[in-house]
Amino acid sequence: MSEPAPAHDDHIRVAITHADQPVGGNCRVAVRNITARARRAGEGSRPSAPNDDDEPTRGSRYRSYCKGCGHAGPLQEDENRAVEDGCDHAFPGWRSMPVVVHRPHTDKPQPLARWKEGVRAVYPAEWLDRQGPVRELRHGLGSRHVPGLAPGGGYLMAVMRPAPGGPMRLPAIQTSLF
Repeated sequence: MSEPAPAHDDHIRVAITHADQPVGGNCRVAVRNITARARRAGEGSRPSAPNDDDEPTRGSRYRSYCKGCGHAGPLQEDENRAVEDGCDHAFPGWRSMPVVVHRPHTDKPQPLARWKEGVRAVYPAEWLDRQGPVRELRHGLGSRHVPGLAPGGGYLMAVMRPAPGGPMRLPAIQTSLF
């Protein structure tokens, strides 16, 4: 269910939905990058000189860990998926939390303080105190979920804005006579 944003917050809040309140506990989201060699060695830390030429599944994988209870999510090929797994565990209902406009990229404290104030106005205080994720509207190439930048120190979760007018459709071009 959406509510219109107050006039003074129209630059802060895009939409608000009623979400489940955070559950109690000390669960916190962390994500590790695990290389193929480290997976073979029992998922230890990244080796100092990786040589994965003999590994059929090359490259990094990601796994969420809970700093509070020790829960570990499944291996993921995408870092964002691992972050989402961790948030599903630690913050049920995060996907229905409000979406706010993009955090300002500035060194000036006033715009950043206004943005944080707007986020605090639409997110429950307990959520931010527990380092809950904040859903942020983005466009372009900035689709990574960023740790530590939400008010309270949680993840800023990218919610991608669709391109204006949807996918571009070009008319068919005839390239031959028949």
